Amino acid sequence: MGRGVSSPVSAAIISFAIIALAIYTTLLTTNSMVQVYRLLKNPYNVECSYLRIASAVLYPNSTMEIVIDNDGPNTINDISSLGMVVVIYANESQYTYTLKNCNTLSHGCWFAEKIVVGSATLGYGVGKPFRPGEKLYAKALLGLNTSSISYGYVAIFSSCSKAERVIVSSNG
Repeated sequence: MGRGVSSPVSAAIISFAIIALAIYTTLLTTNSMVQVYRLLKNPYNVECSYLRIASAVLYPNSTMEIVIDNDGPNTINDISSLGMVVVIYANESQYTYTLKNCNTLSHGCWFAEKIVVGSATLGYGVGKPFRPGEKLYAKALLGLNTSSISYGYVAIFSSCSKAERVIVSSNG
């Protein structure tokens, strides 16, 4: 009779081990398939940077100052890859400006003025990366009459993120 009791216990232990192994194999296979799908979806494995616009001020001479924080874990190697759009509402009409990155301040352009890290100010040079924890000070020139602006916002785009901020007008 002692032999009959041990057989069901052994069978239960072996059955539990087989079920646990089957569940583990299924989870491992599913995880591998998800990783392959992510690799196929994004073959360059580019991780997103997290941009945040700390401030955006529009002055009466239609110059705009923007402060952008890189709050993400990744460096933006080429600041010229950032896109900037400004939307202005004035006289019950909407005006949208798609600004391009330029080396100097001119109409329809924005440029990187400087990068600040803590209390250190670094001059911006072409090809300088925008690293996590840094603040990018940019200027833009819209070429519009700012006296009739009722509302507006600015948006910054990277390859996989977007940041928006309401524009503060210094008109008073």
